[in-house]
Amino acid sequence: MWVGIAEADITPPVGIPMGGFLFREQPSVGIHDRLYAKILVFSESNEKAVIVSCDLLGLDQNFVKKIRSLITKQTGICSQNIMIHCTHTHSGPATIFLRNCGEINKNYLDTLYKSINKAVNIAFQNLRNVKIGYGEGTCKIGKHRTVGEEKTDPRIFVLKVEDINGELEALLVNYACHPVVMAESNRLISADLPGAAAGFIKNKLGDKGIVIYTNGACGNINPVVSGGTFQDLKHLGSLLGEEVLNILNEVETKQSTVLKTATKEILLPLQLFERGEVEKQKAEYSHRLRQAIDTDNYKKIKLYQTMLNWAEDTIKLIQLGQVSEHVPLELQLITIGEVNLIGIPGEPFSHIGLNIR
Repeated sequence: MWVGIAEADITPPVGIPMGGFLFREQPSVGIHDRLYAKILVFSESNEKAVIVSCDLLGLDQNFVKKIRSLITKQTGICSQNIMIHCTHTHSGPATIFLRNCGEINKNYLDTLYKSINKAVNIAFQNLRNVKIGYGEGTCKIGKHRTVGEEKTDPRIFVLKVEDINGELEALLVNYACHPVVMAESNRLISADLPGAAAGFIKNKLGDKGIVIYTNGACGNINPVVSGGTFQDLKHLGSLLGEEVLNILNEVETKQSTVLKTATKEILLPLQLFERGEVEKQKAEYSHRLRQAIDTDNYKKIKLYQTMLNWAEDTIKLIQLGQVSEHVPLELQLITIGEVNLIGIPGEPFSHIGLNIR
């Protein structure tokens, strides 16, 4: 097995709109910690695969197709073998459309596109022979987002990459938890929990290796402290980081010759609304918006204006006959030795992740 490693600083400029929260005042006013795109390129015989993990809220299908196409052109790696992942920090720039949750800065996306491509090329040009191992542990810093629900997924997965002399090259960490230790009141750019955990691990290991964080099925999992302080963030990051280091000490690596990939697109059915039903919702949101304006309630104004906009746009789509009944969803699989890495777009709930395991 051969692996290439690289990273790119993708921290946006101060003043960029932030994503992740409807009620956040815009734009960003500073930077708490840097954001990165981290890359692993795997190669074995004629098979190659790429994992790109970005400290961002998310990226849409158009961006993913565009960056995959460029990487394929530059390296020859099949686009379906390129997994683009976002750690899902809610304290980063607005990079995907979320209604009234920060305006996307196209100049930033253009810079991001170039930075990712450059880093992948660096990794591709520096492939080296490695040994690989993996381990699992648990860390109970996640809680269910719904009151009364208990089921989460506390497991941590660690993929360890060493050179043939046993020197650490990279760690790929997977843990399911929403990066919302910092809430909408925070206007400083931050990688949140993934950044805090990766920073803690890196500090303990010194200059050894790169720490690549990937998020699990976290759609319904929040940290035990959400809407907290940067001190809370540092604490939770250290708890997660300590457990990763404990796992790391037990992982034995070996040379592997297994690298396989697979993809499949499925169609997920969408909830459909009759026009009359949406018209009723539009009237209700309009009424509530007027009430919110009368009482000068900022959060309710923002909420009901957003919902009213949704209803108006949905009615237009119904009139034009352009309402989609399904959304395409691409599933990815990268097998590395005994490990199966499965990529799912969106925010799957923890029970989906548990069922896949």
